[in-house]
Amino acid sequence: MSPTPATLRYDAFLSYRHGEPDRSFARELHARLEQAGFSVALDEHAFRPGQSLPVEMERCVRESRFTLLLLSPAYFE
Repeated sequence: MSPTPATLRYDAFLSYRHGEPDRSFARELHARLEQAGFSVALDEHAFRPGQSLPVEMERCVRESRFTLLLLSPAYFE
């Protein structure tokens, strides 16, 4: 099922490695994008408490127009 404008909650979902320096970079990018007027899903703000990580990731991807994946050398470790 393709998303419709009514089902899109975010402009983008931001996925990143949950360690430093990636986390700090993701937080800064999130803040800058939000200041520029974009609605961006970031796990620590958008994920519902008590839900599984894969379920919340899939929900945010489905509710976003784009998915931004921050790749760093440490991401693949």
